[in-house]
Amino acid sequence: MAKVIEPDIRYSILAVLRDRHGMDVRLSEIKARLIEIRLLVAEAGGLVAEREELNAQRHAVSNAALHQLYPQIPVSTIANMADGGYSHILKPAAEVG
Repeated sequence: MAKVIEPDIRYSILAVLRDRHGMDVRLSEIKARLIEIRLLVAEAGGLVAEREELNAQRHAVSNAALHQLYPQIPVSTIANMADGGYSHILKPAAEVG
């Protein structure tokens, strides 16, 4: 039986941002999903090194998409945020005081 990978909080965030900002985020989300498929194949085959590299790529794609939409947030900050830590900073510019 294949191991189920828990959905990353970033996928939910990418979906919300896609609704707000359109295709750029959608393309990043598709790229992240393709990496996830490769990750599942690597896990099924027991390819630990490849799995770790693909997981890092998946996070990098998500982080880059978020940084592109919110350039005021450094990529390093986005990468280090804990699950659920995005909501307080991901507000439209008009809402930021």
